[in-house]
Amino acid sequence: MPFRQRTQIKRFIHKSFSRLGQAKGYFDLKKSQWLARPKLKKIQEKKLRNIIKHAYNNVEYYHALFKSLNLHPTDVKNVDDLCKIPILTRLQIQKDPEKIIAHDADRKRCITSRTSGSTGRPLVLTFDDDALINRGSRSLRHFFESGCHLNDKIVRFTSPSRSLRSRTHTPWFNQLGFLRRKHLSVLDKIDNNISSLLAYSPDVIEGYPSTLWLIANTVQDKQIEGINPRIVCCTAELLPQDVRKKINSAFEVELFDQYGSVEFGTFAWECQEHNGYHMDIESVVVEFLRNGENVSPEEKGEIVVSGLFNLAMPLIRYSLGDIGRFSTERCSCGRGLPLMKIIDGRTDDFLVLPSGTIISPRNINLLEYVDGIAAYRIVQKERDKLEVQVVADSGFSPETISRTRDRILRGCLGEDIEINVEIVDEIPRDISGKMRSVVSEVKKTSTTQSG
Repeated sequence: MPFRQRTQIKRFIHKSFSRLGQAKGYFDLKKSQWLARPKLKKIQEKKLRNIIKHAYNNVEYYHALFKSLNLHPTDVKNVDDLCKIPILTRLQIQKDPEKIIAHDADRKRCITSRTSGSTGRPLVLTFDDDALINRGSRSLRHFFESGCHLNDKIVRFTSPSRSLRSRTHTPWFNQLGFLRRKHLSVLDKIDNNISSLLAYSPDVIEGYPSTLWLIANTVQDKQIEGINPRIVCCTAELLPQDVRKKINSAFEVELFDQYGSVEFGTFAWECQEHNGYHMDIESVVVEFLRNGENVSPEEKGEIVVSGLFNLAMPLIRYSLGDIGRFSTERCSCGRGLPLMKIIDGRTDDFLVLPSGTIISPRNINLLEYVDGIAAYRIVQKERDKLEVQVVADSGFSPETISRTRDRILRGCLGEDIEINVEIVDEIPRDISGKMRSVVSEVKKTSTTQSG
């Protein structure tokens, strides 16, 4: 048998086992969500002790950190003991990501992923098989608990690379009519995406709130009929109430929002009662801090997360930079999973192109695959002028600048835009203290969408 054919068979078998693992994990999570809070807490804290012990024994960064603090894994017995461990930031990982990767991780069976979004600081992450299975299982729970069905037709608005891969790789279960998912690029013109929605007639639409808001606006402005999803799911960006209302109104649906990050996947989600976001405490510990101290319930605090599932690259007390609050409210759905509410988070500005077309910040802030960029921010001074501030890392070269310009121009739909790239030592925060990657100083007087 040829080598290539053997490789394809191995990949098929590996993916099949992974899918089976996700399915089993989903059924376990489907049951555990209804457990009483104390039982869920015991599951969470057992996993926390395991990840702490593993990190101490196998991860250079945590071993050195614990030694410097005279800490031992047995000193962290429960969630309350996490305060003994300092907060981990994205910048700390960027300095030397190898120190966060477990030395016993099988690199050949791990995948790497880069973050993107409004922080403007791309970060390379490593995930093992079990981590991917866990994320997949949780995604299935979020999907089905919002009322989605196995035979639903789904459209997901995503990055261009993901959209391209979906055209050439169709999972076997899609061919059987299960979880049929079509990926559309956020860089395509809105009119083109609307044509795809009309042709595909999805039951479920998933995507960034900014992208779905632009589509909803166009649907209402042009009085387009024929897009009738049963459910719309938003993720990856803060969902303002006016955006929620616009999407609900345009599609006449019940919108479900999810909260998470590339580092941990989606870990908080709305059920059909919409009383807040249920936290996946079987897989994460979420803290809400102010000045390093836990805030009281219902008070605002910085969201800090510890993952309990990725042995290859454990992230313990990792700051996401968003603001939320822990809710003591018991959801009327009856689930034992606690609730959180998001106050302030990763928000970028919409941009106005020279033609008057408004585009989502997601069109241009997907720079995570440009080598040589440690951090960036894009500022729109005028409709036809963008200032790009870049913090260079060790992989920076003249090609980095040209690739940055090419990616941004593509996101600007081919319009004539002047792009000035400036190398800086650091990206300053806004007056509000936020770290945003796309800022527009142009008034948005046009109602034209990116079509």
